[in-house]
Amino acid sequence: MDGCWTECPGSWSTSTLLKPFEAISFIKYFNVFYTNDGKRQRMVGMGHPDLIRLLTYPGVSIFIDGTFSITPKPFKQTIIVMCHDTSYDVYIPAKGEWTHWHCLDWARVLGKMKMTPASITRDFEAALINAVHDQFSGTQMVGILFHWKQAIRRKLVELRIPANQIEESMSAGAIDVLTVIPI
Repeated sequence: MDGCWTECPGSWSTSTLLKPFEAISFIKYFNVFYTNDGKRQRMVGMGHPDLIRLLTYPGVSIFIDGTFSITPKPFKQTIIVMCHDTSYDVYIPAKGEWTHWHCLDWARVLGKMKMTPASITRDFEAALINAVHDQFSGTQMVGILFHWKQAIRRKLVELRIPANQIEESMSAGAIDVLTVIPI
């Protein structure tokens, strides 16, 4: 843990940073520095303690998704972890597997390592898939239908399929039925 709180050149001194779990009013958060491919990275995560506690209930279904539109600079992506309500947000500096691994590791730390979800619904991003499988091995993984259809649509456009055929295949009840075929 001490390695996360070392001096960051040209940035903040460790004396000005709060340690993990130190509350700003009522919010639990972490502010972590780590190394990824030889580069110094910073990750900030926060959430309300009561909502974080919901993630620790045995058998809860957890949803993990990333977004770019609400991410403040200099971060690249916001990872949102939730069950019924958003439990916490993490601003991450990159989209790599190591970054996602740290993000989920700190999510587990905030939950006092008691997260035992029955299922995790997540994006189809390879780095996130690998990190989720590593942090929550043995948990049922579910992909997000919207992201799956979005990836298929992009591929159809790339293959120059006519627009009317793409629209027809993306309509409700067309490709969606493939999601209920048991494997």
